[in-house]
Amino acid sequence: MNTKDLSKNQRKRERSIETWMLATMQGDAIERFDDLHIDEIDKEWGKNRSLWMQGTLEAHHLALQLRDKHQLPVTVAVAFSLNATTESIGVNFQTTDDLLKQINWMPPSLYLFRLGKEPWADKAGFQEIDIAGLGASEPGVRCLYFELKPEDSDEYRRDVFFAG
Repeated sequence: MNTKDLSKNQRKRERSIETWMLATMQGDAIERFDDLHIDEIDKEWGKNRSLWMQGTLEAHHLALQLRDKHQLPVTVAVAFSLNATTESIGVNFQTTDDLLKQINWMPPSLYLFRLGKEPWADKAGFQEIDIAGLGASEPGVRCLYFELKPEDSDEYRRDVFFAG
């Protein structure tokens, strides 16, 4: 892929994220936790699971820039849904490759949360973890692990968020 194609793809991705972000800020979409999967931003990211981390980090970076550009009062997060387990296993990954092996069938997605209304604001079920080995190097970005067994389930739900 040449530089011209790359910048064309970059602009297309940026437009996709910007359109979603501005639409999410209207009405009650933000309260419904409307999300944007990375395969909706770029079909290639959805076709190849090995591109999920690269695509996710790029999408999150673009979304953080767009949030600042539009001065939106939100936290921008990207979420990875991990494989459910029948036992609590906690954080069992240290690197990007380890994390990729834990992600379930669903491509990661972007979320917007009102400041102070993030799911981890009450801390229930969330644990902050070291982001160093996971590839996210944006200033001010946190990594949070979530594990919870719903009362009506035999399995633990597990997610990882990069949030800034």
